[in-house]
Amino acid sequence: MNEDWRTITNPVTGEELTSVETSEETGGLRTVMRLTLAPGGAVQAHSHRGTESFECTQGRLDFRLGMKTLRLEPGGKISSPPGEIHSFSNETDSPATVQVTATPSGDIERALRTVFALARAGRLPPGRPPKNPLLMGRLVVPDHVYLPPLPRPIYWPLMHVMSALGGRRADKAIAKFLEQQPADSS
Repeated sequence: MNEDWRTITNPVTGEELTSVETSEETGGLRTVMRLTLAPGGAVQAHSHRGTESFECTQGRLDFRLGMKTLRLEPGGKISSPPGEIHSFSNETDSPATVQVTATPSGDIERALRTVFALARAGRLPPGRPPKNPLLMGRLVVPDHVYLPPLPRPIYWPLMHVMSALGGRRADKAIAKFLEQQPADSS
């Protein structure tokens, strides 16, 4: 991975992600990222195909994991199993940092890079899907990302149809966002 692409930011959610280990570097076994969430930042409820583990290294995050609400402080760990809906927020006045490990890595890096680029371009309203709904299907289907509130039996057929309709045109739009050099990369 080009070192310029190791750190990306999402101004909508207040996230800064730095790749520690990429899928390519681990042979697809995992992706490890350092996530810093700005004060007042939040990541909406979602689930993945794989396990996502979090270890807090600085600050405090409030997690919603399934029906449980948990507080994660330095040294604290939490794991979201496959398909478990989770969200988190930083309700403090200081940044919070966690190490995130996605196992297996799947397509999470491509999806995150695209979502962050859409946010920086103003094409991802806070807490809403992309302004081009066909992009959504192409982003969520490969990594099996579920975003409530639609019930899963409605959500998945809809996402598969949107992914098919988006086809090459959506893939070209995603490739365009992935090619853009982040203005705030480190």
